[in-house]
Amino acid sequence: MHGSYGYMEGESQGKIRNLKLLKRLLPYIASHKNIVWVVLVLTLASTGLDLIVPYITKVAIDRYILPSYYRVAPAPEAGTQMEGVWNTYEDLLQNRRFVSKAELSAINPQHLHKLRKAEMIGERRFYGSVWKPSFESVVRQHPQQFERVENRVYVDYEDLDQLSKEEIRILRSADLAGVVQMALVFVGVIVFSFFLFFGSIYLLEWISQHTMQDIRMDLFSHIMRQPVTFFDRNLTGKLVTRVTNDVQNLNELFKSVILAVFKDIFLVSGVMIVMLRLNRSLALVSFVLLPFVLALTFVFARLAREAFREIRIHIARLNAFLQESFKNMPIIQHFVRETFRLSQFEEINTNNYRAGMKQIVVFAIFMPAIELLASFAIALMIWQGGGEVLREEITLGILVAFIGYIQLLFRPIREISEKFNIMQSALASTERIFQLLDHNEEMPRPADPYVPASVDGRIEFRDVCFSYQEGEPVLNGISFEVKPGRTVALVGATGAGKTSVIHLLERFYRPNRGNILIDGVDIERWDLDALRSSIGLVTQDVTLFSGSVLENIRMDREEWGLEEVQSLMKKIRAHSYIERLPGAYGHEIGEGGMVLSAGERQLLAFARVLVHDPKILILDEATANLDPETELLIQQALKQIMHRRTTLVVAHRLSTIRNADMIFVIKRGRIFESGTHEELMELKGIYYDLNRYQEEGK
Repeated sequence: MHGSYGYMEGESQGKIRNLKLLKRLLPYIASHKNIVWVVLVLTLASTGLDLIVPYITKVAIDRYILPSYYRVAPAPEAGTQMEGVWNTYEDLLQNRRFVSKAELSAINPQHLHKLRKAEMIGERRFYGSVWKPSFESVVRQHPQQFERVENRVYVDYEDLDQLSKEEIRILRSADLAGVVQMALVFVGVIVFSFFLFFGSIYLLEWISQHTMQDIRMDLFSHIMRQPVTFFDRNLTGKLVTRVTNDVQNLNELFKSVILAVFKDIFLVSGVMIVMLRLNRSLALVSFVLLPFVLALTFVFARLAREAFREIRIHIARLNAFLQESFKNMPIIQHFVRETFRLSQFEEINTNNYRAGMKQIVVFAIFMPAIELLASFAIALMIWQGGGEVLREEITLGILVAFIGYIQLLFRPIREISEKFNIMQSALASTERIFQLLDHNEEMPRPADPYVPASVDGRIEFRDVCFSYQEGEPVLNGISFEVKPGRTVALVGATGAGKTSVIHLLERFYRPNRGNILIDGVDIERWDLDALRSSIGLVTQDVTLFSGSVLENIRMDREEWGLEEVQSLMKKIRAHSYIERLPGAYGHEIGEGGMVLSAGERQLLAFARVLVHDPKILILDEATANLDPETELLIQQALKQIMHRRTTLVVAHRLSTIRNADMIFVIKRGRIFESGTHEELMELKGIYYDLNRYQEEGK
């Protein structure tokens, strides 16, 4: 993961990339495939219920609110001009006195016009209902207005309007019951659809949460395996964003996009099928604007994608700047750079604002345009469908249902902006996540790693060369040996290469040339965990973790009880320090242990080393920046810690290493002098000058 993330060029390549990203997610989802199928079934059922809602309205209007019937004349005589047309619909019209408007919709409009012109089907509209005994009084009062055919009774709508409200209520009691029934069915469908959709959302969220949990574990595990060089090149803020925000965006992808996409596919397909089944000609008229909608959506997708890319670039810069500023705030305030950093932030923030405004312009054009097309579609439907209703070619219920289906058809398109926003953000996050997972700088591990039964602690460097950047050597042919149980010090000016020796021994980095051996075995052959478990490291800047003092001392060594730790701390004279803390060993030290003094943090670091009992001890400026009293206490603790351990000491303060068994003086990546303190002072070389400078500086 070097630098900023790159993006493929071109629409087709972008689509291929997105498909590959989604394919990478499949293994995480596959572990929950049974639940995925349940989600799809629930989504399909929920969508089916959504499609039923407008049809219920149609049934309520055509069957109960405005049931319309038309008088049918007897069959024409043989040989007449209308015989052929009549025979085409003989099954529908033969031996019928009245035919419903819904049934007439099955007749070709041209044929229907001919039948009406020939007065084979009447123009006047009748109300019809199944005969009930309660109708007897009404029919007796108006015998000329009603016509009874078998078990049904019919009345002209104009005559129906002349009846009293009570008479109309009696005649239409069945219709009123039907309307109530349809209303209950409508409510039932909505409620049932709610529970189905709730179930699909809940299960999908369950899958999403488990998927995020798995991806976060994979990410953190992958990052933990990377060497120090990886963290040198990657800002902490970026890595934190990958594990937190980017993974969280996947939740939105599952919840707001994937389920919605499947539901929208089912919904749009279902709407188009139902509309074609209800009335093919009217459906085709409704689809006239779809090419314009698709073209607008395509243009929007391309412009929005570019806008999102620009926003992501500026957001990354903003996050990196904030992380750097907050981390280094003491330095910024010390050098009075607040105004300068504020001006830099203003520039970055302004660029981010401009990128955001470009995105807003794209959405501000798209949304009203879609609303306009949706309004055009409804207006077209009212114009075309309303004319067909007036011409008695379709029922009012079909027109109302079509308007409802058009609204359903445009609903996914209206929501596409929000979904596209989430999808682009989620895909960008997915891309960054898998780029991180694909990027691997992990130290190569031997096929047959060496795990020693015990460690003596003999260290040997053989002609080791190393550079952090090519062409800029830090170590040039370093060779030395440290015998088990001996103490060796590395001294030299800042930048001489002392700390690099420590990093190579810990295998934080690999040498460009040469070999490093412990107990005669090249560390490249060592099992990495066994190697680092054999080395204890105490640095100038002690790293502590959030938690109690006890937890920071024993780390993962749970076998160490409180009494054992207390006994250990008494040996290095740190027990009294800890007892003075509120809560003593249970004291919560907070992130980084900033509530503790430098000496207290250093003592905890020494205690942590003793708990893990390594055979090799590395002290990298471990007593620097301490006051004399604390340093004396630390020196006394060191005697306990260094006992019978191979110790490598890196120090600027030469007074702390006079008792070392061997001192190596490093300059420009080479060992220029070696010997004991007395031998080097007699030599009157680099070490002698360093001592003299420090003595004069006191």
